[in-house]
Amino acid sequence: MVRQSGFTIIEVLLFLAVSGLLFMIAASSLNATIRNTRLTDATNGLENFVSQQYSDVRSGVSFRSDAAQTCGVGGAGAAELPGASDDCIVVGRLLDFVATGGSADPNAINVYSIVANRCPQNTVQPTENGCPNAPGVCANTDSSDAGKIATYCPRVLWANQLDSYNFQWGVSLPPNVAGGTFQNPRVAQVDGSQPRINRLAIIHSPTSERIYTYAFNDPATPTNTQVIDRTKLVRNTADRNVMMCISGMEFGATLSHFVSIEAGQSSDLVTSGAVRPVAQMPGGMAC
Repeated sequence: MVRQSGFTIIEVLLFLAVSGLLFMIAASSLNATIRNTRLTDATNGLENFVSQQYSDVRSGVSFRSDAAQTCGVGGAGAAELPGASDDCIVVGRLLDFVATGGSADPNAINVYSIVANRCPQNTVQPTENGCPNAPGVCANTDSSDAGKIATYCPRVLWANQLDSYNFQWGVSLPPNVAGGTFQNPRVAQVDGSQPRINRLAIIHSPTSERIYTYAFNDPATPTNTQVIDRTKLVRNTADRNVMMCISGMEFGATLSHFVSIEAGQSSDLVTSGAVRPVAQMPGGMAC
């Protein structure tokens, strides 16, 4: 009698069950790897973009464009092209966090130039709409850079967007983080509070090599050439730690990373990474 060899139905079912389980484990691991890779890529992209804005401001990367980009701010006075004279200068860039594509949370950054008159005739901080068109004598009595910048009447050229950055892989800045404890993105103030921000002004001092960062929340609708609210550009608001907590929904799982801007003078102070315990986060700012 010839003996036949083969697998029983039970053995086949066990093989299929084990194979299916191994496939599910491998697929789950692959999905987790893809999620982390995409979020890391999006985080690194945002960090590099913000760092580049610092580098451009420090190196003086600017524009020479049409007459719509001027140091004029309305009323009488001749409008000047930035860089066309020593009085009309480009001093920095403003980063505006916006929601696009139907997103409820900020998922893009628009960039605009900040210009100023080098020597406005102001010995004290002017009101928001009180800056003159034409420069005057350099009669500023405040010798500190951070306290002096507002007297130069920095204004944003809203009509001419320089650049934009769309967050990658569907990530965004959720409005609340750390279990709803903090708003996002936010800045660490001198008084210990951490209010939400929607704009970031990176300004090169007209009288020194220092770069100042002013993070603030401004609900005002952009209007052509708009002077930055002087209360946003005071000494106590300069160079405060900024935290941007990033999250993304991929394959049904929520992951979180961060991009942080610490106080100082280098673009190297822009850092990013996966969310860690508060004690290990830059500035002790949680996500």
